[in-house]
Amino acid sequence: MRTLSTRAAMVRSVSGVPSESRVSVWDDFAPRDFVVGKWPYGKVRPPPKFARQFGSSEELAFQMEGIRELQRVVREFYDYMDNRKWTQRVAARKLHVNRNALSRLLRGVVFSDTTTLIAVWGAVEGAARDAAAAKQAAQEAAAAKR
Repeated sequence: MRTLSTRAAMVRSVSGVPSESRVSVWDDFAPRDFVVGKWPYGKVRPPPKFARQFGSSEELAFQMEGIRELQRVVREFYDYMDNRKWTQRVAARKLHVNRNALSRLLRGVVFSDTTTLIAVWGAVEGAARDAAAAKQAAQEAAAAKR
């Protein structure tokens, strides 16, 4: 599993030197631009304009891994909300994030601000840890009965 600092590094500027008009390679794109089909369930594929920015397929693959990870987190967050029967409004209130920012992230309209992304990612990862702990506790209880 990657750490947050590793994921944050995925979205850094490839050139390393931001221009005045452009800060990163992601500036002209939205997450849903990288998906064939509906965000976040479609197949990840880089737009041609994005792919031309990279000198090697390894660099492009590295960037696409970041998109896949964002896609995974958004899909799992939809499941997280469904399991709790939350609306986006309730989720935003519970996570203490801007409702509009959460909506834009979930719809893939823009690359989200850090606060919203961290809150969503933390909820998803926390739920996964809780589920793993519950599963382990159930297995230990079943083993103790034997």
